[in-house]
Amino acid sequence: MLEKVLVPLGGFEDADRLSAFVNTLSPDRRIIVHGLGIVDIPGVESSLSGAPIGAISMAEEAREKVSSSEKKRVREFVRAFGEKLDEKKVEYEHSIAEGSPIEEIASRTFGHDLVVINSSSIFSFQKEKESPSFFVDLILEIHQPVLFFVPNGFPPDAVGVASDFGREFHHSLFAFLHLGLYRKSRILFAHVSSEGERTKRFTPYREYFRLHGYTSVTEVPLKGEKISAVRRFVETEEVGLLILGKRGESRFREYLFGSLTESLVKDTVCSLFIYE
Repeated sequence: MLEKVLVPLGGFEDADRLSAFVNTLSPDRRIIVHGLGIVDIPGVESSLSGAPIGAISMAEEAREKVSSSEKKRVREFVRAFGEKLDEKKVEYEHSIAEGSPIEEIASRTFGHDLVVINSSSIFSFQKEKESPSFFVDLILEIHQPVLFFVPNGFPPDAVGVASDFGREFHHSLFAFLHLGLYRKSRILFAHVSSEGERTKRFTPYREYFRLHGYTSVTEVPLKGEKISAVRRFVETEEVGLLILGKRGESRFREYLFGSLTESLVKDTVCSLFIYE
């Protein structure tokens, strides 16, 4: 069951939508939410290599001023985010970290059942604003379930399972079932596999879902190239949350996983649930 959630915050998220989403994570029991404010202030050593000591000192002083200002901004946001959470559903705790977002998030995931990454956080943390590769790099470092949240309506009416992406997709699936997320949602089990392979894989997983209290579980055959097929599936079926495997069966599968994930994250197509 879901007990403790880590929510990294860069201070640019939509606090209203994010808090409303967090409040839906556990409708039946109170959970602990840890808001981790991250201040990403780069050093000056690389940019001033070989510069006079005085120039480096002045740059460090300027960096400290920026760092202090950023810490204050992030700290205020983290506090404001907590104030918007429902005290009946959430016990809130928070902290501030300064450093690389990937390192700071990955080092603090232990002891949490779920890490929630907001879509706005991705584009505030990463260096290349137009590239979602930060998220792929991040989830490869995290060994806890990750939910990439896109504020497009929660709880989701439909949860999709992309079973063809990663041989370890069942780890994500079992983690989702263990946490007991969104039991009232429709479960859509999507395949690009052959008919015989689909039937062999779908039947036992349907029973797993039903044993965990999910009453609406449907198989959805897909056709065509995998990435395009999954995107069409998400859009056609109005999938709010997609369950993906984290690692593939080969380097080519790894490429497919990264390509699909980056495609979905870049266009904020839907929320994603991933676990190794």
